[in-house]
Amino acid sequence: LPPWEMPSLLRSVDVLFHVEADLPFPMFSNLVVEALFCGTIVISDQEDLVIRYQNYGLDLSRWLPLVLCVDKDNPKGAAEKIKDFLVNHVIPLDQQVPGEFEQYISAHEGMFRKYIK
Repeated sequence: LPPWEMPSLLRSVDVLFHVEADLPFPMFSNLVVEALFCGTIVISDQEDLVIRYQNYGLDLSRWLPLVLCVDKDNPKGAAEKIKDFLVNHVIPLDQQVPGEFEQYISAHEGMFRKYIK
């Protein structure tokens, strides 16, 4: 899928599940940031998801209403939490902020530059 088609794809889904707790290494996923900037809910198994992105210079606090973190070791509790979130949670409209998108692009470019050199 070409990168320029990602926003419309992400806007067409209700939820992005971001599961990375069992990976053998820490991961930076631009998909999480793109999903949030498109107004897509992100459900993660990482309690510190937003804090970890702050380490890359991205302030995702504006998108906290779109983020739900669940405990992968408690599937029943996670299922209840997800159901409650999706049924009862009101997602604010207009989550896209151009300045924060530029921060995202800069952080992403910085990651590439760091590893290309």
